Amino acid sequence: MLRNRKISEKELLLELKEKMNQIEQSLHEPVVINREWMEPKEICAVLHIARRTLAEYSRRGYLPYSRLGGRVYYRMADVNDYLSSHIIRKQPQS
Repeated sequence: MLRNRKISEKELLLELKEKMNQIEQSLHEPVVINREWMEPKEICAVLHIARRTLAEYSRRGYLPYSRLGGRVYYRMADVNDYLSSHIIRKQPQS
């Protein structure tokens, strides 16, 4: 990065290119969530669904949740279980 020395334009451009490549690579990496309990907005972001859809899934019992102090939390393991149970496999054509 920029230090207390003169940096040439070429060095600066190379450094910027390297940083941009790092950012681009990070955008293509899968999101890994290591937390056991998550808030609704986080689950919605992971599943790409609206808050209302998540609330409906909870109301219908598709996704279990816990309530603590007026806040709702979901376990990522339950979300993964739900997704795993709804895998659609293409049937071989006969």
